[in-house]
Amino acid sequence: GPDVTLHEVAQDGTEKAALRCADGALIESVLIPEEDRTTLCVSTQVGCPLACSFCATGAMGFTRNLRAAEIVHQVCRMAELLPEGREFSNVVFMGMGEPLLNVHAVVEAARLLIHPKAFGLSPRRVTVSTVGIVPRIEPLLAAVPVNLAVSLHATTDAVRDVLVPQNRHFPLAVLLGALKALAQISQTPSAVANRVK
Repeated sequence: GPDVTLHEVAQDGTEKAALRCADGALIESVLIPEEDRTTLCVSTQVGCPLACSFCATGAMGFTRNLRAAEIVHQVCRMAELLPEGREFSNVVFMGMGEPLLNVHAVVEAARLLIHPKAFGLSPRRVTVSTVGIVPRIEPLLAAVPVNLAVSLHATTDAVRDVLVPQNRHFPLAVLLGALKALAQISQTPSAVANRVK
């Protein structure tokens, strides 16, 4: 699996690592320490095809999807960087790439993270962050019981079209309508608020 080639620790304790895959591709994983938890952000793609204006990864272009094993290896490698006695409490699919454009590998990796005989994380401690690829949201949540975080970045289509070009395919009314429908299906009215950040 990917091996750590660069490891940096910022003043606030955030740890960023560049990992090299077997084919030479570089991906990024980040550990974010907080008072009561440590969150690990993992990449799902090498580069990203979405080209959101604020994102350096999008400017790199897209190389390929990561395999589930490569996603899980990031978790293992980053866990090794933690001091003894400390472990990560949350995993977020929010490094390089758009997770819902690699949904099969994300589902497979998430299943391992929450499997009691693998990593044993509570499903509520595993989050998939997306800009809102609407047709992939329901299949993801039907396949694995993770949290969903939707990065809106703007509250109007005019602004969001510029920041997140994918909005032209799935404008806010469509995206929010899909989230509301999912919340009703799951009978948790708070789901929409929790899934939108």
